[in-house]
Amino acid sequence: MDAECASLLPGVCEVLAASASSLPDDTSLEKLLDWFTGLSEAGGSLLDACPCLLDFISSVVNNAAADPGVLSFTLRLTGLMAATEDGFGRLQERSVLSQVFGCQRWQDAGLWEDPCFRIGWIQGLRSMLQHPGALGFFVQSGFIGPLLQLQTDASLFVASAANQTLAHVLLSFQDGERTPSGAEYASVVTAISGHLEVSLVPQKYTELRQSLQVLKLLALVLARAGPPLRDRLLQAVAGALEEKCALEALTALSSSPGAKEAISEVFTVLMQYLDNPDSDATVLHKSYQAFVRWMSVSTDTSFATDQLRRGLEEVVKKRVCDMRWEVRDSTVEFLGDLAGGRVSVASAEEEEEEEKEAAAPGALLGVRCTTLLLKEALQDTESYGSADLDWEVKVHTLELAELLLDEAFSGQCGYGKGDGAASSSSSSSSSERTPESRLAGVVELGVVPALLSGLVDCDRPVGLRACRLLTALRDAVGPPAPGAPDTTCPLPRRGWGEEIRKTLGMKSRDSAAEEGTGGGGGASGGGDAVSVCAALAALGLDERLTVLARSSDHVHNSPLSLLQDILTASAARAHPDTQPGQEVIVDCY
Repeated sequence: MDAECASLLPGVCEVLAASASSLPDDTSLEKLLDWFTGLSEAGGSLLDACPCLLDFISSVVNNAAADPGVLSFTLRLTGLMAATEDGFGRLQERSVLSQVFGCQRWQDAGLWEDPCFRIGWIQGLRSMLQHPGALGFFVQSGFIGPLLQLQTDASLFVASAANQTLAHVLLSFQDGERTPSGAEYASVVTAISGHLEVSLVPQKYTELRQSLQVLKLLALVLARAGPPLRDRLLQAVAGALEEKCALEALTALSSSPGAKEAISEVFTVLMQYLDNPDSDATVLHKSYQAFVRWMSVSTDTSFATDQLRRGLEEVVKKRVCDMRWEVRDSTVEFLGDLAGGRVSVASAEEEEEEEKEAAAPGALLGVRCTTLLLKEALQDTESYGSADLDWEVKVHTLELAELLLDEAFSGQCGYGKGDGAASSSSSSSSSERTPESRLAGVVELGVVPALLSGLVDCDRPVGLRACRLLTALRDAVGPPAPGAPDTTCPLPRRGWGEEIRKTLGMKSRDSAAEEGTGGGGGASGGGDAVSVCAALAALGLDERLTVLARSSDHVHNSPLSLLQDILTASAARAHPDTQPGQEVIVDCY
């Protein structure tokens, strides 16, 4: 640890231990914990490097007025320090672990009602449970009961964290080298099996959410459980699996002997789930996952019938316009997974027979669905730009656009991503195409409108990805050859099209007509159009990329700055003359 950081840390611990209210920046504790995690993962001992932390933990857990956020941070820090056998032993010598993780005292103090505190308790335990001593302490302290209760907590974040920890406990006990004793292992498995059996099937509608959390736990464990544990858990829930768990089981069966013989029947079942208007978002997501997994079962494409292709196209057309953003996101992610092996601009029926036999079946099915999505969802640029899409949906859509760019410009000199990523069957034909014809192809597919829309999106991850892809496209296309036709891209009159026109100094056709000056560029589909090459050169992509790639903490990004800012913020809050608005905002790294 840096000497200056070491000198400031005791003061920071005093500030946090005495704090009765949260810090001005509620991410500072997260980033302080990130720093401690990095120090621990580097192989050092936190107790040796930061001896003041032991007194800090004792002070916080005995401070009845401590802020719940600071208490949650303390629980997680304690778990991190106890993750090594040495740290665990030293904390046990001072009876710190029982004091920190004992549930009853926190319930009596009323702190258990705060979800921030509950998730700190779970995550602290999860960090600690890395060795036999910690696992034995977990069982002997009776923590399995509270953890099972939290597994169906009203807070989804708490329930998810509890699920992850329960799965970790079961799988850790499964490993013989980490198992403290057979009796402790049996008690844990018995408790969890009984909980699964009672909670899996809801007796009334109000218990449905609890059952779904139990299903998630079962899926987490079955994905990695060995035969003894798997058999034990499946005995407890035989006959109690509903469709979500059935889909998890179906996904797991893809790696079983004889899976190839069942592939046609499996796809029939999955298409029923995908086409069912009553399927909820979780069922659809799991159906997509199972679909992709079963695609890898066989390289024989005979199962990919025309009926299956047409059915999948219809499902995609319907689901990509679903009112639920989770469904739209899952659909776009599914297409990216499906087409990830190889995307062809041609339709599946237009592939040569030898290419059909050599290509991945998932890519063949993804071909038409991918281009269909880009044409219908992206080329209708005005509606796409105004749609209320979650940023993850937009990022997944850009991933599809990237796949098509990779295919179109594979082997093209200057294309930064074109280093043989595409299949050999397509690279030979694409090498004969000119940059202008390649560019026209991706414009026709709606790729360029999608990238321009993403460039001016309000979400930074979307803008950053779009800017990187546009930069790669600009470098691949270069300036147009003399006499080559100019490729244009339509711009909608409103939304992102208006933003692009402002950046380029263009006027819309409507406003130009009002002024009697004529329009900038041609017209396409009732809107304006822009020269793609001219736009790529004039958008200032390099400067935009520099700005977008910066995080908000690019000025101060060191642990030392973090510690200094926490101390400064504390001093400012304690000063009686501080005026409203003059508080120091912590500039965390």
